[in-house]
Amino acid sequence: MTRPSLVVLDEPTAELDGRSVRRLIALVNALTLTLLAASHDLAFLGAVTSRLLVLIDGRLAADGPTQEILAARPLLERAGVI
Repeated sequence: MTRPSLVVLDEPTAELDGRSVRRLIALVNALTLTLLAASHDLAFLGAVTSRLLVLIDGRLAADGPTQEILAARPLLERAGVI
């Protein structure tokens, strides 16, 4: 059995209902590995990450603690996620 140290998720909550999102959050939070997730779902990211990177026009615009980035409304507006 393989034991990956990294999981990559691309828009993991797309098309999921609320119950499925909650189950995915619980699953991800139970894992002991590195998670790389590309998502526009800020609630999901807030629940499963400790650090966020924000890209605007393909360039790194911010890198920092999740709660700090999520509180930066002008940044998130420029990025088009709110």
